[in-house]
Amino acid sequence: MAQLPFLTTYNNSEVYVNNFATIVPSFSLAATTITAATYTIDDQYCIINADVTLNSIVITLETITRFPNQVLYIRCVDTTSTGNTVTILPQTAYTIFTASSYVLTRNQQLVSIFRDPTALNWATLENGFDQLAPAAPVKGTMLVSDGTNFNAFTPGFDGFVLTANSAAPLGLTWSAGGGGGSAPMAITISGVQINVGTTSSVIGYMPWVNSLYAGFTTRTVVAWVVPSSSAGKDVTIRVLPNGGASIGSTTITGGSAVGALYSFTFSLPGGNTRLDFTVSRTGGILNDPVIFGINVLLTP
Repeated sequence: MAQLPFLTTYNNSEVYVNNFATIVPSFSLAATTITAATYTIDDQYCIINADVTLNSIVITLETITRFPNQVLYIRCVDTTSTGNTVTILPQTAYTIFTASSYVLTRNQQLVSIFRDPTALNWATLENGFDQLAPAAPVKGTMLVSDGTNFNAFTPGFDGFVLTANSAAPLGLTWSAGGGGGSAPMAITISGVQINVGTTSSVIGYMPWVNSLYAGFTTRTVVAWVVPSSSAGKDVTIRVLPNGGASIGSTTITGGSAVGALYSFTFSLPGGNTRLDFTVSRTGGILNDPVIFGINVLLTP
C-alpha cells in the first residue's frame, strides 16, 4: 500500500495522518487562545479560549453557509474576575440563538454553537444551561418549561411553597405558607414595657402583605401582661386594620397582678393593609396594667 502524504496544512476538524513507517489515523479539534480585543473566526480553529484578563473581547463568526453544521466551542477565561466579557457577533443578516449577539460574562462560561444554514442562525448548546442566565444566576433558580421553551424560574420568599398553577405562564407560582411543613413565623410588634393608661393608644404597627401572610391559617397575638391588682381596672388589646373596625381583641381583667402570657386570634384582613395594635383600660384605683412585649405568631 502506498504511504499517504504528510499533511502540512489542515482545516478545522480534519483527519490528521502521521508520516511514519506505519500510517496511524488520528482526529483532533484545533484550539487557540486569544487575548486581542477583536477576533474573527476562520476555518483553522473550532475551540476558542477567550482570555479577557486585559480587556473584553468581540468575536465575529463566519458566514452560515461556509462549512454548514460546523460546531464551535467558545469559552470565557476570566480567572481574576475582571468583569470583562466576550461578545459573539454573527455576520450581518444572521443571528445567534435568534438574537443579534451573545455575551459570556463569567469565568469558564462555555458556549457550544453550530451553524443552522436553513434558518440563517447559529444555534447554541451552552454548557450547564447557562443560556438561561447569561448574567450571574440567582441562588435557587430552577429550570421550568412553558410548554415550548425552558425558562429560568427564580426562588420565592423564605417559607414560601411551590404551587401548581395552570394559569401562570410557567405553570407554577410561589405561595405563602399553606403547605405541610411550612415553618411558623413570629413578628415582633412591641418589645418594650408599656404602662396602660385610660385612653386608647397605638402601641405598634404591622404592614400586612397579603401575598406573604394570607397562606397562614392561624394568626395569633401573644403578649406578656401583668394585670392591675385593682378589680375593674381591665386592659383590652385590639387589632384594627388601618384604624378601622376590630378584627380581633382580648380583655384581661384586673384583680391579680400576676404576669402571664395572654393570646387571641384575629381574622384575615383580606388584602394589603396596615394593622394597628391598640391598648386601653377601664377606670379603677391602684396600679395600672403593664404589657411586656407583643408578638404576632403566624402558623400554617
